[in-house]
Amino acid sequence: MALLNVVFRQFRWPFIGVIFLTLLSAVLGIGMIAFINREMIVAINTSFAVLPQFLLQLLLLMAVTLASQLALTMLGHQFVWRMRGEFIKRILDTQVERIEQIGNAQLLAGLTSDVRAITIAFVRLPELIQGIIITLGSALYLAWLSPKMLLVTSLWLAVTLVGAGCWCHVFINIWRN
Repeated sequence: MALLNVVFRQFRWPFIGVIFLTLLSAVLGIGMIAFINREMIVAINTSFAVLPQFLLQLLLLMAVTLASQLALTMLGHQFVWRMRGEFIKRILDTQVERIEQIGNAQLLAGLTSDVRAITIAFVRLPELIQGIIITLGSALYLAWLSPKMLLVTSLWLAVTLVGAGCWCHVFINIWRN
């Protein structure tokens, strides 16, 4: 969360644009699922008029998803470039004795250590936002269909997550010993 806060402070409008594109992509994905459900499963519409609508929605979804990924990649590269530039500026402003004391290996490691983590965070951000939206949309739809089923599903999900967390904790402890 701290990383997203820093990115938001430095790149406010591009970050908001990326979030908007990601939200739009998630909404279009839900719309595509609803279209398939309504036209191809429930109504079993066999006319060829459905095909252009389907293809248009599919192309729109692909274009928006591509735009959101491309914008996020560009934002990530700008952020990493700025972060590296600030780090290099700090190195250049440091006294030579201190640089020799720190050593080349640590300085080079400082330039590359967080880049992988930041890249993974930027790549996974659209998936996180889309997953949250689809999960909430699915929960609302399930609540509309059957509130009791939503309660049972939520309880089962909670039990699964707690159980998985406990097993992970046990395996980590076994692995450390």
